[in-house]
Amino acid sequence: MTSKPFRRKIYTLVLNGQKFSLYLDGYWGLILRTEISINAEVLYSQIWHTGVNKYLGLSGTGWHLTRWRNEAVEDLNGLSDKERRTLSTEFGLPICTNYLELPYSNEESFLASRCAIKVRDWIKMHPIVSKRLLNSGEKVKEVFELLGVPTI
Repeated sequence: MTSKPFRRKIYTLVLNGQKFSLYLDGYWGLILRTEISINAEVLYSQIWHTGVNKYLGLSGTGWHLTRWRNEAVEDLNGLSDKERRTLSTEFGLPICTNYLELPYSNEESFLASRCAIKVRDWIKMHPIVSKRLLNSGEKVKEVFELLGVPTI
């Protein structure tokens, strides 16, 4: 019997009725999910606008939450410009309009976000669960190290 990856919800942000939930996950590390999306690794995701429908996973043109540069995981066309900016600043997701702008990782914008503060606070408030998460995977260890949280 295989065990289910260990995951804990950190918090949820609601924009235009769409819930964006942040999790610390033993397999994926730090992920952002909605009710219908697949895992978007926060440190490797961005908000991207495209006028063409030729990239992997895009369901159409416009705004999308993408991971690993151009793999769309969520349609964001229902959000206003202000809501997309809020999503960007809350989770440290760069907003890109050109394929050449898409970063591979976004550690700097993540560290400057409210999300980083909330994750750090959650880890301090839940030391036993945090230690269990830390022992469940390398990606979680990378998040702890990036945030400057002791991993011993």
